Amino acid sequence: MQPTDLPVMTSAVAALLREVPCPNCIVWGKFDELALALRQAVPGQSVGYVVMNETAEVRSAGWDVPLRSPEAQVTALHYAMASTQLLDLLHAAAKRVIVWTANAPHMVRLALDAGADGVVTSYPKMVQKALMQRRDACLRLYGHAPVG
Repeated sequence: MQPTDLPVMTSAVAALLREVPCPNCIVWGKFDELALALRQAVPGQSVGYVVMNETAEVRSAGWDVPLRSPEAQVTALHYAMASTQLLDLLHAAAKRVIVWTANAPHMVRLALDAGADGVVTSYPKMVQKALMQRRDACLRLYGHAPVG
């Protein structure tokens, strides 16, 4: 699985990033080649790659390999793969880990329990509620908000 026109895609995304600079934005995609090309075209831009293992097709393409793109700073990890062990491995390799797409409370808890740096969801209020519940539980139990 390869992008059909990597140079055109890279050029379009790079032009947008130059027009609207966003130092806090992360650009990620399923194609490692795009992340590498964007890092070269827009120095300093945070880029990432998708890690997932849902189908034989994505596994045969290597998208289930967590540390396959050393150039990227961010790993976009499918929520079903989120575990403390995997996130520890990625964090040890200096990767920020964004868990996607957590659209149910149990998915958000899985991402938070594993130590995700961020969560992508279609329901941000649900994630906010989960974070507030976690904070309140820590305050009740330990007298302080969660650390980390």
